[in-house]
Amino acid sequence: MITTKTIKNIVGFNKSSEAGPDKFAFSIFLKGCNLRCPYCMNCRLVKNKDLKPVNITELENGIRESKPSIVMISGGEPTCTSIRDLQEIIYWLNNFDCFVGISTNGTNPSVLFDLLPYLKHVTMDLKSNASGYRKISEKDPYFDIIETWKMLREHKKDGIRLKASGSFDYEIRTTLYPSLILSFDTIKELGQLFRKGEKWILQPFRQTKEMLSKKAYYVKPYDDNINQEILKIAKQYSDADVELKYV
Repeated sequence: MITTKTIKNIVGFNKSSEAGPDKFAFSIFLKGCNLRCPYCMNCRLVKNKDLKPVNITELENGIRESKPSIVMISGGEPTCTSIRDLQEIIYWLNNFDCFVGISTNGTNPSVLFDLLPYLKHVTMDLKSNASGYRKISEKDPYFDIIETWKMLREHKKDGIRLKASGSFDYEIRTTLYPSLILSFDTIKELGQLFRKGEKWILQPFRQTKEMLSKKAYYVKPYDDNINQEILKIAKQYSDADVELKYV
């Protein structure tokens, strides 16, 4: 049974297509994040200020009315929430005859490992190379992200296999923010990390009314010609199934 404490972590929800065009999704949003991406559009979730828990009746009605094939747990960064609370949320979502997925930045592989047996879909952000991550984190999370990625591929962590492994799919997403994707060389470097058949979504940066950093409002997004060239290089230097997707 979902508890009052657990509900406090859920501070928003909406209909979305986050899980791909063939999977109608509904997203719930949890507060808190351990990264500081300048372009973040959910900055209130990251700052964790003035956030009230959702009305649980409205949330339940929204899920029932939407009848999504999958509910994505998003944020912020959902794995900043305790594993016990996340498990309670997943158990509660099982009441709605839908799959459950998660959208994560990949920085907490141990938490995700415990959740994967209960998930159908995972989207993981790959924001930049190692030097880029040092711009958005007080720690150096790059190797944790690589560990998470390896876990998604191999369905095991530290030699321990997942329960019910093979029950989920995953995709990797990269936002083309100029100060994190500095050059075509960055795309070449990231592209070489992919294995054949992995899904890589490239998302052009766009400015919105609310972003985490004021500096982001003065950053000029890459134009369509550069975005297309990035797509071309990503396909050339990776074995991934690459897609340029405007969101």
